[in-house]
Amino acid sequence: MRSGWLVVVLFCAGTHASADDALGATLASTAGRLVAALPEDARREASFPFDDDEREDVRFAPLFLDGARVGELPEAAASLTDELLAVSLSPRGVARVRQIRQNELAVAEKDERRGFPAFAVRWMRDPGRYFLAVFGEPAADAPWGFRFEGHHLSLNLSVSPGAVPATTPLFLGAEPRVAPDGARVLGDEEAAARALLTALPPELRARATLVFADDRDLMLGQVRRVVLGTAAGVTRGEAPPEAQAEYDRLIELFAGNFAAPVAAARVAEIDAAGRDALCFAWAAPADPANPRFYWRLSGPRTLIEMDNTTDGDHVHAVWHDPRDDFGDDLLAAHLRADHGLAWQAPRPSQHAEGERSRSRSEP
Repeated sequence: MRSGWLVVVLFCAGTHASADDALGATLASTAGRLVAALPEDARREASFPFDDDEREDVRFAPLFLDGARVGELPEAAASLTDELLAVSLSPRGVARVRQIRQNELAVAEKDERRGFPAFAVRWMRDPGRYFLAVFGEPAADAPWGFRFEGHHLSLNLSVSPGAVPATTPLFLGAEPRVAPDGARVLGDEEAAARALLTALPPELRARATLVFADDRDLMLGQVRRVVLGTAAGVTRGEAPPEAQAEYDRLIELFAGNFAAPVAAARVAEIDAAGRDALCFAWAAPADPANPRFYWRLSGPRTLIEMDNTTDGDHVHAVWHDPRDDFGDDLLAAHLRADHGLAWQAPRPSQHAEGERSRSRSEP
C-alpha cells in the first residue's frame, strides 16, 4: 500500500555515527531467530524482499496494515518480538510502545461512547492488532530492515553492515492525551515545546507563532517522503540559552526512544548538519483554555512535529530525516563502499503540498 505523495519540509535559512557492529549483529541474530520461530503462515505474511515497495510505506491510520499480527503469534515468537524491540529501543522507548498499545483499550471506550458498532470496535481497537514486517534476510553482512506498526505507532529500522541503523520515519500517537492511569505518552514532548515557547522573548515568540488551523492542516510529515524547503520560525541560534536548552531537550526526547548507540548517532547527525539551524514554530487557538496545539522543529536533517488539533485529545507526532528516511543515506554508503554502486532513492511524485493525500490521516 505504497503512497507516492510528497510534501515540502521547512527549515530556517553528516554522516552516520561510527559503526556499532555489536548492535548490528545482535539485531540480525534476534530478528533471524524471530523469523525462524514464526509459524509458516505468519512467516509468509511477515517476510518481504528488501527492495519491496512495502518497505517504504507508513500508515497514519490503522488501516491496510501488512505483516504478521503480533497478537496472534505463538508465545515464543511473541517473546522474540519483544526482544527485538528491546534491542532496538531504550527502556523508555519500550515503555512507550507498551503504553501506546494499551491505550487502544481507552480508545475502544471512547468509540463505544461515540456509538461505533461494538464488533468494529473489538476488531479495530486491540493491543494485539500490531504487525511485524521483515524486509530482506536479517544478516550482519547485508542490508535488511523491519517495521513494527499499528494504531499510533510506526517503527521503521533499516540496517546496513558497519553502520548504526536508520530509524526514520517514526510515527507516535496518543488517544486519549492522558491515559486512564494518568500516563501521558507524549506529555514530556508537549511540556518541552511549551517551555521553549515561554522561554522565547516576546518578539521571537511572535515570529515563531503560526496561524492555527484545524484538522492537521499544519502537519507536513504525514506522508511517505519529505524534501527540504524554507520556513518562518525561530532558529536555535537566535534563541536565548534557556530556550536553546528546550530545543536540545526536544531532540533528546525523540532520539531517546532508541537504544543508546542509535540515539547518539541521531544527535550527531543533527549536530553535523548544524544544531543552531533548527527552527521552531508553534500554533494554538487564542483561548489559552483550549487544549489544541501544534509545533514543529525542522532543520537540514530534521522534521519533528507534534499535533493535537482535532479535538484536543488526540495527539500525533512524526520524525523524518529527509536525507536518510528508510536508510537512504545508510544504503548509499554501503553500496559505494562494498559494491561500487550508487543508490538512487525512489523519486517522490510531484504533488503540491495542498494536494497531499488525506487518506492516511485519522478522522
